[in-house]
Amino acid sequence: MNGTELHHFLGAYLLGGLEPAEAAAFEQHLAVCAHCRQELDELASLPALLDAIPVSDAVALTA
Repeated sequence: MNGTELHHFLGAYLLGGLEPAEAAAFEQHLAVCAHCRQELDELASLPALLDAIPVSDAVALTA
């Protein structure tokens, strides 16, 4: 897996959706990719914001 492919893992990593091996590979990528580290820092509050949306509201948004 190359760095370009690993960039696509950022959202899944942030939301805890990667398998352990994928998460480990992405963490190694983070150690050398300032762009992904910056983007991860910028999006760090997203999971808490998503958790704050009541399920009924989230379902209504997709209907």
